[in-house]
Parts: sequence; structure tokens; C-alpha cells
Amino acid sequence: KRGPTILKLQFLYFIGRGRGLGEEVGNMHCFLLLTTLVCLVTGEHLAVVRGVKEGTEGVIDINGFKVMVLNDMEEVGKVAAQGAEVESVEDVTGKNYTFFTAPSLCGELDKDAQWGARSISGGSNYLAESYAFPQGGGGEGVVVYILDSGVRCSHAVFGGRCTFAANFADNIDEDEVGHGTHVAGIVAAVSQKAAITSIKVLDSSNTAKYADVLKGIAHAVSDIKAHGKPSVINLSLSSPFSEILNNAIAAIPDGTIVVTSAGNKAKDACDFSPGTSNNSINVGNVGFGGSYYPQRNSNHGKCIDIHAAGEFISSASNADDTSLKQLTGTSMATPHVAGVVANY
Repeated sequence: KRGPTILKLQFLYFIGRGRGLGEEVGNMHCFLLLTTLVCLVTGEHLAVVRGVKEGTEGVIDINGFKVMVLNDMEEVGKVAAQGAEVESVEDVTGKNYTFFTAPSLCGELDKDAQWGARSISGGSNYLAESYAFPQGGGGEGVVVYILDSGVRCSHAVFGGRCTFAANFADNIDEDEVGHGTHVAGIVAAVSQKAAITSIKVLDSSNTAKYADVLKGIAHAVSDIKAHGKPSVINLSLSSPFSEILNNAIAAIPDGTIVVTSAGNKAKDACDFSPGTSNNSINVGNVGFGGSYYPQRNSNHGKCIDIHAAGEFISSASNADDTSLKQLTGTSMATPHVAGVVANY
């Protein structure tokens, strides 16, 4: 299967470098001690763990799927000292989630700026005159989680339906770049009664550590279990293929729908995560110019489940409580699908 090699091993807490015995495996220094493969962690790794005690510091628990970030031998020792098993390890040193959007357009918004919502009510080769909302508005009693750069919840488009839940990216509980606000605004426009919950995992540089995304997912799952309402998780972000991250998405309980962006590299979508998880709806991006066409930067191929409007989409801006802006990307296509899912 495509993606990084997963090492199957049992960690043993061992002090020392094993000079002359070992070899470098990625950013791990590994060697044999008797019949056990021992690895000294020298960079950031995700480790799937079993048998770890409840409440252990540093464990990210997603519905029983437990992951730790291991950076050094001290952290490895914490796991091994409990007799816990490290099932798999993945080197994520220097890797991040990110997103791509076209620059905001200046000046007056295009007259067809709302074409994304209109495409939902249109046909295979035309746009409807207007978006036909579901009877009653749609989305009542549903919670849509936006794991992104944060959301300007005071924006008028949300009408008081948006709340801030958690921040795993930095110490600024605001949307510093506007991506999350724009994404959430699309959901709010498509699903007029769904509640929007913001979980910040992307920082001001438009990136997120893998661990921060996992923490955001774990927080959403915990919150969903607490309130018991129908829920949707929108992930308008992508990274290189990761088995552990895909398995984390797969661990999300049945009944919660996860919608992911396929990515904007004009490459095979099968090479990216989390859209390649078997528990998500993976969304590609199309534009419209008299008929639908694949947007040139959208990833493509058999790992895309559906395409949606994602080119020059108008939605809420983080600049103030009334402004709009246009952005392009699978990040914009994804919330159109999330909004429809919330409605039904």
C-alpha cells in the first residue's frame, strides 16, 4: 500500500546508544537487544499504543484508538514502563497538514459568486437560478465541526449558530488567516440551521502538526459522545499519505460523518490523507463555465468520492463581521458536501 513504512515492534526502555550495534531507520536509531528490536526516537513520531493506562499523559484517545507523539527516549520510557505495547510507529518529523487556496479577489464580487450553492440545486450541466433550501432550512439539531484555522463566529453569516470549542494550534483563539471562517461560512450557507463548532488546528502559517489534528479529532469525538447529536466533521486540509491518520479517522464512531478535501496538488488523491480513510467522504473540486470542469489544481483519481463546487467561491471573511471574499480549492468544495450531509 502506498505511504510510509510502518514498523511493527515492541518498545523496550533501554538507556544507551548501542554504539557499533545500530543503524539509522529514518529518525530512529534502532538495534537488536537479544531478540527485541529497540529504537531510540530522535525525531517526531506517531505511535499507536495498546495497553496504556487510562489518563496517561500525552495519549490522544479517539474512541479507543490511542496515539502518542514520541520525541525522545524519556517518552518511550513512559510507555514501556507501563508494559504497554507500541503497535506501529510512523515518522512525521517535519511533516504537516496544510491547505492551498487561490488569492482573494479584489473589488466587487462576481455576479455568480453564489454559484456553489446554486450548483447543489442544479443539474449535471447547469446552475439553478437560486439555491433551493430544504424544507425548514435543513440541519436543525445537527452539529458541524470545523477543524481548521479557527472561525470568526461573530460574523453575520452564522447568525449566532457558531461557537468556539478548542485551540490546539497556538494561543490565539481567533482565525488569523481566514481559511476556517470561509469554510464554515459555506457550511452555514448550505445548511441554514446546523450549529457550527470551531476547533482550531491550523496556525497563522497555514500548517498543523499531525498531533494537533489528532487532538482536534479526539476533542470533537469526545464532544459528540457527550451531547449525542447527529454530527459532521469537516476537514478541509490534507497531508502526505499516513496510515495512522487514516486509521484515526476510521476510529470515529458510526453515525458521525467525516468529509475531507482531496487536496490541491493536481496529483493522485490516493497519495494523500485523511481523504484516503475508508470512513470519510473525499471531495474533489470543479469549476463552472457553462458546464462543469475539473479545477486544474484539484487532486484526482479513484480515491475521490464526489466532486463539488470549489472555484472562486464567495463566503465569509475573517476581516470583519460582514465582509465576504472569494477563494478556490478543494477546501471550498468540501464544506458544500458537509452542508448537504448536515441537511439530511
